[in-house]
Amino acid sequence: MAKRRIQFTEKTQSKRAMIALLLSGGSLAGLILCVGISAKNEGTSSAYIGSAGIFLFLLSLAGLVVSIVSLREENSFPVLPRVSCFLSVLVCAAWVGLYGWGLSH
Repeated sequence: MAKRRIQFTEKTQSKRAMIALLLSGGSLAGLILCVGISAKNEGTSSAYIGSAGIFLFLLSLAGLVVSIVSLREENSFPVLPRVSCFLSVLVCAAWVGLYGWGLSH
């Protein structure tokens, strides 16, 4: 027998926030992987690692845009959009910091 779910509100979890979390989480995992590969090769990694880094940075920007859009949704719980926005800003800042540090040295 199927269980009945009692629903007291019409609010749902934001699908856009979930997508933003996936994009930012993937970009964060890629950041850790790219930095690890570059550190293992003592900074002499191939251009493929740099290209992957630029792609992952653009992916984190896309996650930031989607998370900002998810903050404005009505009838959704606000926790997931806030977490996705925080993670997106954190990952974008990490990429900008990494590229800024790399360009200064």
